[in-house]
Amino acid sequence: PYTHIATLLEFLVTKARGYTVCYFTREPDDDGVLEAEIRKLRKLGVKIRALMAVPKFWVFLLKEVLDEMRSKPIWHSLYRELTSIERHAQLHDMGTMDKAKLNAIRIFLRNRMGGHFTFGISSSTRIDPGVIAIFAKLGVTVIDIYGATEASGIVARNRLNASRPGSCGQMVSGLGYRIVAPRTIPGVAAPVGLLELRGAALSRGYVGQPDGAHLDAEGWYRTGDLARVDAEGWVYLVGREQELMPWPDGALIDRMHLSNLLVRSIWVKDALVTRIGDDPFVSVVLLPDQVRLDKDAGYRADLRAGIAPAQALRTRLIEAIEWAASIAGTSAPLGTERIYLLSRPLLRTPTHKIRFVQELARLDLTHWV
Repeated sequence: PYTHIATLLEFLVTKARGYTVCYFTREPDDDGVLEAEIRKLRKLGVKIRALMAVPKFWVFLLKEVLDEMRSKPIWHSLYRELTSIERHAQLHDMGTMDKAKLNAIRIFLRNRMGGHFTFGISSSTRIDPGVIAIFAKLGVTVIDIYGATEASGIVARNRLNASRPGSCGQMVSGLGYRIVAPRTIPGVAAPVGLLELRGAALSRGYVGQPDGAHLDAEGWYRTGDLARVDAEGWVYLVGREQELMPWPDGALIDRMHLSNLLVRSIWVKDALVTRIGDDPFVSVVLLPDQVRLDKDAGYRADLRAGIAPAQALRTRLIEAIEWAASIAGTSAPLGTERIYLLSRPLLRTPTHKIRFVQELARLDLTHWV
């Protein structure tokens, strides 16, 4: 689902080694789609052992599992521990978890995915380390890789026996790299700059253009990504330079990253953040997950108690915003005085990145809670 060039290359390698490769051709986060596709594969005798997808899918799958845990009182304590991993990573101790309950939820996840699922690959944009950590507790290894079509697929990758939290992987052999115009950014431990690549793995060019038109005079390809690369070749992405939002203190706000954090709430179906004028905060625009709201016992109880639907919704959206802000690691506060509402899902690219230019141009700020 949500395929990127890097996962396409992984698919080809997998197929070449004799494994069956299947594609989800429908949006897996539409209601009922994932279950229907898995049932279809089961009838065909296909055992899902690995999934290759972009971060949006992993967030969706994680929400499905956490929502199931949240709805069952017997799993409440485990739900709280798993969702606190990012806030209290340095204090987290696997030994404090109820092993029997953890094993039960692992079995639930595996059965939900057909009974054999243990491994995943994420690409396209950086995946939150917390998502990887929670999946690890649930018995699923998810590794992050970084690719570019112009580099014939994979640029850097983590491996099962060699990975680093927060890194999209180690540079592959055959590609040279350099960091152009490095600078210090508040909140980032080391200087970052534009990542450029050179080597035999680069494509000859684009269809309809002269060969090498995408390279400079020395053969370097500009990825457009701000990053840092350590002495051992591990790549740490900051984000797409053109999508980063400058903040008055010199920080760069990754709107895609913040949007992904907000969407991790069970109350949020889609999310976008932006700065309006000279506001000292980032405005949040959300598409509520009305299906989950209507199923939630607490939400229904609030409505029966006479709380207005808009207020019951606002309470839950503030919860989502405050959680995202607590782990975002950004100096820009997220505004909650007005939480703007979307009437439809955001326009996205085939790899499920938000089409910010189009969305900001047609942003409707007349509906809010």
